[in-house]
Amino acid sequence: MEWGGTLLHGFWAHLEWDANTGTRELRFLLDLSEALVPIPLHIGNWTVSEAFERVLDMATRQASIHHLRLLQDVKTNSSLAEQFQPLLSMVLYLCSDAPDVIDGRSSSVIPHYRRPQPKKTKRGFRLFPPDCFKIWEVGNVIGNALRISLLPRENRGPQKSKRTHIRHHHWHGYWSGPKDGERKFHYKWQPTIIVNASVCTDASYPPEEDQT
Repeated sequence: MEWGGTLLHGFWAHLEWDANTGTRELRFLLDLSEALVPIPLHIGNWTVSEAFERVLDMATRQASIHHLRLLQDVKTNSSLAEQFQPLLSMVLYLCSDAPDVIDGRSSSVIPHYRRPQPKKTKRGFRLFPPDCFKIWEVGNVIGNALRISLLPRENRGPQKSKRTHIRHHHWHGYWSGPKDGERKFHYKWQPTIIVNASVCTDASYPPEEDQT
């Protein structure tokens, strides 16, 4: 994946609050090949594109106040906002109620996050870095189910339901209220979901004859 024409190795994300303006922010730190680039995203009742425009406007004003020159004309580079949306989608997915995330060391362990606690030392309380890093695999179950669904039918294992597939995001209508009384029609947005991912749990990928 690239960001602004530069290879993106990964990113960090955390919530922040601007002490000067009181603005709530979702801050990203992009790990690019050339440098680490911080990107704050203003949180509010507006679209992602509008939030990105607010950030670019703020960057332009701050550059003018401190007599700095921006590396590029951010006002005309709208493609950066489009490249940013997949990163935001990944963060929102990880924050959902039941994301497909497993511990890289054991698929039976569900990752959990514990806020680091300061430890008391002779020089006061201190925070210490972890002894080692952790690897969390994202989309393991969904990815495996989709790969199996593309195999020939004889290699998929027993399936009684419709094959696994992606149901793309769409608007969907719902009726509410008693069947014999006044009912109301609601129009709701449905995100992209994986249909029948569980039907592939008895199969294996890659197929047995291809495993080495």
